[in-house]
Amino acid sequence: MKEFDWERGTTLTKSDFEIKDKVVLVDKFLYTGTVTLIYSPAKQGKTWFGYALANKISENDSVKKIFIIDMDNNIQTLKDRKVDELLLENPKIKYTDRARIECDPIEHLEKIAKYAHKSIYEGIVFFLETTKDFVRDVDNHNQSNDFIKMTLRIRDAGGTVILFHHTTKSGRQISGASVWTNSPDNVYELSQKRRTEGVIHQMLIPRNCRYLSQEKGFSIYLQELLLKPLDPIIAGMSREDELFVNKVKETLQKHPEGINQSALFGEIGYKKTDKTARNHLEKFTGDFWHIENGKNNQKIYKL
Repeated sequence: MKEFDWERGTTLTKSDFEIKDKVVLVDKFLYTGTVTLIYSPAKQGKTWFGYALANKISENDSVKKIFIIDMDNNIQTLKDRKVDELLLENPKIKYTDRARIECDPIEHLEKIAKYAHKSIYEGIVFFLETTKDFVRDVDNHNQSNDFIKMTLRIRDAGGTVILFHHTTKSGRQISGASVWTNSPDNVYELSQKRRTEGVIHQMLIPRNCRYLSQEKGFSIYLQELLLKPLDPIIAGMSREDELFVNKVKETLQKHPEGINQSALFGEIGYKKTDKTARNHLEKFTGDFWHIENGKNNQKIYKL
């Protein structure tokens, strides 16, 4: 029987079922051929995390090219963040900002999705920042669904897609229509644990995941855009722990020669009889400071 022109190449064959295993880009967190959505309130370091993650996965041989499609930040912001030095020197990373395209961001994504067929995007990773810059109204189901469908089409053509999304104004839950939670393969909530000079410490908690995932902690070193596992001590610290540790460290920095416990408590605003403060001090001894023996067997605390 004669083959129709429209039939040619469009019907499934046995070879189409020879599906390649997904490559692990970050253990129990990111896999090739998936759509991953990461959401957080503003000022939690989503952009920095994206930069460091792009640098990290570029080391994987299965990754051929990385497109960072940034519709949120302007050239001056990118210059201030040294994107030209830290990212563009990487031959695998291609960076697009809003000024470089001659259409709306959603139309740019449509071009990428229309090009998606078979395995054309195998080995290609797309970072899209942020969803609100592509979709005018993230609460609108139809607009949101159209966007998600395009990312799934890119995924089905072998691509890997990472989306950066926002929470509601209260910062307590993901913003927008339900498709943002239900349609991506993995959804993570990002929160900033601590920020020290040149380093951001973050936690990512799985909220709706189809692929093997677990809570992950990362430290981003801004000068080199390095992504490293978060120190378990920092990962397990409560907000109360963080405030106490910061007070003690600031005080010990003023006393490089060391300071005894009574004086230390006096400077950070606690009574030396405060049992909770004494427990906190002991809890983090050996992690953030150490003890030396001083005169009259006094305990001297030093960084």
